[in-house]
Amino acid sequence: MSPKDWPLRPLPDSANQLPARLGDFDCGKPSLDAFLKKTALFNQQTGVCRTVICQPATDLQVVAGYYSLAIAALPHDDLPARVRRRLINQPMQAVPLIARLAVDQRFQGHGLGARLLIAALGDVVQAWEKVGGPVVAVQPIDEQAVKFYERFGFVAVHGAPHMFMRISTARKALGLE
Repeated sequence: MSPKDWPLRPLPDSANQLPARLGDFDCGKPSLDAFLKKTALFNQQTGVCRTVICQPATDLQVVAGYYSLAIAALPHDDLPARVRRRLINQPMQAVPLIARLAVDQRFQGHGLGARLLIAALGDVVQAWEKVGGPVVAVQPIDEQAVKFYERFGFVAVHGAPHMFMRISTARKALGLE
């Protein structure tokens, strides 16, 4: 069974329901590892963000990868110019944020990052259908992450720490338009 068939599920809300080997997660980026191991459960319980984990079908005690979604308040001027022109000029704009996305080093190179990103975009588009919004944002952790997101159509805005994808672009990528 390939990673594309592995189950995705919400991070449990209870510590005693977490995968037993969650602490083994190592994507090579200490801050992303620490988030999953130390912060994700608290954020899940308090509603700060939602985390989805992917596990190998053969070992549901291991986490192969994850993504977290949240709402961010970003400066109006950080949004792409094409999007800004269509919005009321408020100091801050609420946008869905793919807050974190990571794949354990043992599972990298098999398309799992792309699968997680597509799943995250699917969740964002579902929410968009209920509440609206022009873009989804990411804040890449490094240049390697920038290149990953660019491959999927995210664009940078000069001087802003975030990259953006129009919801219409996400819908097309998901085959919804």
